[in-house]
Amino acid sequence: MAKTNPTNSTALKAVAKRLKQSDLSAADKAILLSVLSSTIELRQVLEKSTKKLGGKKVIASLPFGFDIVK
Repeated sequence: MAKTNPTNSTALKAVAKRLKQSDLSAADKAILLSVLSSTIELRQVLEKSTKKLGGKKVIASLPFGFDIVK
């Protein structure tokens, strides 16, 4: 599978809006919107992150010097 460029949160929100208006069943929409919502939240955290560590963005700093990076 080829690696694609990450999509920004604004584009993902547009996808979610189109998904809500689609002909999929309510159950399928709920599952897909749940996954998409989590992805949007993570993407927003990454977009707001300003600190980098080893070429990766720090999304959270924990006590005792531990950082969560993506």
